[in-house]
Amino acid sequence: MFARMTFVNIIESPSPQDRTVDRTEGKMLKAALDLVELPYTYSLVGNYSEFMQALGNWNDQRVPVIHLSMHGSPEGLVLTDGHFLPWNDLNWKFRLLNMKLQNILFVCLSSCYGLSGLRMLRETVHGTLQEHAPFRLLVSNTDSVRWSDAAIGFATFYHLMERGKNPAEMVSGMRAASGNDNFFGLLVGNPPESKVLVLGSEQLRKSVDPVA
Repeated sequence: MFARMTFVNIIESPSPQDRTVDRTEGKMLKAALDLVELPYTYSLVGNYSEFMQALGNWNDQRVPVIHLSMHGSPEGLVLTDGHFLPWNDLNWKFRLLNMKLQNILFVCLSSCYGLSGLRMLRETVHGTLQEHAPFRLLVSNTDSVRWSDAAIGFATFYHLMERGKNPAEMVSGMRAASGNDNFFGLLVGNPPESKVLVLGSEQLRKSVDPVA
């Protein structure tokens, strides 16, 4: 049932070197989603204006998934032209979307250090956590990750989504398929000060507990 309601918004922004040699994750992801018949839209973006336009591509009748494929660091993500997207910038974008979409937004970051995005949960206004969480589920990696690991991992994630698996099973499957145990999921309640569930392992429990 969940898979039949899902819509994946893939936004890819490879480095100039990757784009020159046509090394992108999007080809594999599109093929995988076509095979499992999950509806999606794909945008290859190079700058901030294109990114913002692609971010607005939605099917409001389905569970929304944002899939960002781009280089990252512990501080945020980077577009092709070098424009830096810090977590505090992505935070308010995701919070507005999640609020509009009734707190069911899934965010998949196919980027190095993408799970550093948990910092978005710690954003405060006048010393208190914001009322709405930036996402219901965040899936990414804690470390530097090869494109092959990310592509295989997320293709498996979406395959298991189509098979009706729950988020914990989806994250476990992508870790096994990619051979990369640094993929995790953060399942967040609403309001955001409610408990955060770490999917994949207990390794991150200490780093996530302060958010709860």
